[in-house]
Amino acid sequence: MLRHRYVPALAGFVCLVITASTPSLPTASAQEASDDPFGDVDLESLKEKGGSTGVEPTDEQVTPEKIETIFDNGNSDAVLNRPTGATVFVLNGTARIAKITTYHWNDGRGAPAGTIALKSASGETYGPWQATGEPGQGGVPNAYWVADPNVSLPPGSYTVIDSDPATWARNDASEGAGITGVGGYVE
Repeated sequence: MLRHRYVPALAGFVCLVITASTPSLPTASAQEASDDPFGDVDLESLKEKGGSTGVEPTDEQVTPEKIETIFDNGNSDAVLNRPTGATVFVLNGTARIAKITTYHWNDGRGAPAGTIALKSASGETYGPWQATGEPGQGGVPNAYWVADPNVSLPPGSYTVIDSDPATWARNDASEGAGITGVGGYVE
């Protein structure tokens, strides 16, 4: 029996109210479920090679005031482990990705923080970035994995790749996608 409910506030995020005068933010949605939600991504080779695009984080300082929510499929429903669908978001314009958070409730045990990467629809891999673990509801250790990539990405569709899909949380409200938040800003 599941007793845990995901708290949608993302660790370390500053949420801003976006008015009609703010430039249009990238939109995002979860992709339909498939037998292999991570496509042809070889997680082991990502760990060994450190990604394939050569895109390096910049030294540009990202202040909390700049960060807006680009994607967040978190919700307050009970969660299960192992996504059944890919976690995909779409950038309608160039955006700096400052923070990616994945949720690992793992039946109240959390999980040691691993890595988070992004794979574009064209097949380019960005990352992986080492995440740090932050406590979740009730003090569950490492329930939130937080990576701070600070990279600029072109418009397009991106799949979130988590190094431990067996403990990554999902539910019906996330349409089976891994529960994730992405923060940054339009450049």
